[in-house]
Amino acid sequence: MYGSAVKLLYLETRSLKVPNKPKCIDFSDDCRRNVDLFQANTRGWILAKVEKWIQEFGHKNRVLWVNGNPGMGKSVIAAMVVDTYIKRGVLCAWHFCTHNNPSQNTILAILLSLSGMLEVNIPGYT
Repeated sequence: MYGSAVKLLYLETRSLKVPNKPKCIDFSDDCRRNVDLFQANTRGWILAKVEKWIQEFGHKNRVLWVNGNPGMGKSVIAAMVVDTYIKRGVLCAWHFCTHNNPSQNTILAILLSLSGMLEVNIPGYT
């Protein structure tokens, strides 16, 4: 299990702010907004594939990278994955790139954010 402190914070407040890591971007608002946009009986096939992938191959040393054309629902899918798997203690790092915030779309922003989350969520990772 990963990120017990982050998991507890999320369960209590729905906050994705990683404590004591200012370089980790807080995606709480993005995630909440996109989870709320999820419509039941849609995108179930992709979420089922993610679940099967995790069950078959385990959750260690796995990266799920969601990409595609604008407006295809990537952010909603990613938010549902974050919401589902952080609650299970399986998810340890995430990043959202958005067209309206280019500062979080740089390689440096992505790496700093992900590495900070890994450091907080995986014992012994530095």
